[in-house]
Amino acid sequence: MSISQINSIEFDRVEFVYPETGIKALQEVSFCIKENESVAIIGHTGSGKSTIAQLLAGFYTPSKGSIKINGIPLEKINLHDLRAKMGYVPQETFLFSDSIKNNISFGLLNHNIDEQEIIQAAKDAAVHDNIIHFENGYDTIVGERGVTLSGGQKQRVSIARAIIGNPELLIFDDCLSAVDPETEDQIVANLKKRTSRQLSIHISHRISSIKHADKIIFLRNGEISETGNHDELLQKNGDYTELYKLQQLETQRTKP
Repeated sequence: MSISQINSIEFDRVEFVYPETGIKALQEVSFCIKENESVAIIGHTGSGKSTIAQLLAGFYTPSKGSIKINGIPLEKINLHDLRAKMGYVPQETFLFSDSIKNNISFGLLNHNIDEQEIIQAAKDAAVHDNIIHFENGYDTIVGERGVTLSGGQKQRVSIARAIIGNPELLIFDDCLSAVDPETEDQIVANLKKRTSRQLSIHISHRISSIKHADKIIFLRNGEISETGNHDELLQKNGDYTELYKLQQLETQRTKP
């Protein structure tokens, strides 16, 4: 079944066990994402954050429960059609051995490449200034026989590729982990403006990356322990507050 537009996403008591290892990654996970809503998922390493993204992209099927798009079970939706409406930046970024321009424009659904659209996506991903300092600019080849990008630059090119086609659903899976705090703030502000009319899921272990989301879900050992916005969660003085205080201390220690 094809869908004309993504208006809502629902996880209904979703459980998932990785078939390769038998590890239970999610248990009784339920939440909804409405139209134009940004949702963040945060938690410690191994809490099940990335599993949610992989399930939503159709890489795995829930062991129990259901995932619905516009009220339709995910297994009844044409995955090719769904993924065409989705911009997904996984933890492990992958770039082709090709020009930076072609790596970014790969995210376009049509073949009419607009140079300004590519540049704007790179600017929003805070990688434009890096690109123009390469000898061949956007025509610079990356990969085996070209320039080797840093981890942060790879992540930002991948973000540009995900956002360039203005997909209806954006999933960012801890894609700012190799970016410095100042650049992170710039990207987060740009994405907030750009994704205001889209459903977006931001997965991170850093609160600084997700504190402006409409709804924040804290995962602990595969279960949702808290839900709310940044201020609401701080008032609960629970898992989120504990992580926030810990990261504040770490930030203060690293300041010169």
